[in-house]
Amino acid sequence: VDKLHLLAGETALVLGCGITGILFGRLLKLQGASHVTITGTREGRLSLARRYGADEAINVRLQGQAERLEGRRFDVVVETVGSRESILAASRYCQSGGRVLLFGIPAGHRAEVDLMDAIWREVLFIPTGNAPQAWPRVAALVNAGLVELDPLVTCRLPFAQLPQAIATARERREECLKAVVEM
Repeated sequence: VDKLHLLAGETALVLGCGITGILFGRLLKLQGASHVTITGTREGRLSLARRYGADEAINVRLQGQAERLEGRRFDVVVETVGSRESILAASRYCQSGGRVLLFGIPAGHRAEVDLMDAIWREVLFIPTGNAPQAWPRVAALVNAGLVELDPLVTCRLPFAQLPQAIATARERREECLKAVVEM
């Protein structure tokens, strides 16, 4: 989130309501975003995103929901899905002069963007990944109670059920946002 250089009062859109998207939404609110919208396809996760501070959570698969984004533009857009469609859509939802943070990793490690649109509207793309230099600050946010992790752990399995834990994570089951294997 630091790479976005968010200014107080800016609006943000997070594409994806997995654990990363939910946490990005929380951090954007902590950084001063005036309005955070999160999109996704799973109601349970969207509900959790609202509890974590998202002002708006849109299920893009429900009729009438995706239309709520039509014509809207945000100061910053965070792409966490990694699908080619989502990466392409990220700049479409970004204000002229805005920033797009690319966090999701596309299959085949390639995706398209409308380069001419980005040039004409001066949309800045910021690729990012794991940021080990940020971990001490992450720990401080958790220790201060500003980011709760317990609600994100929705599935706990003993080590003896490791194959089931891996299958659950791989299948991305609705009831399991983040699985923890307990030793």
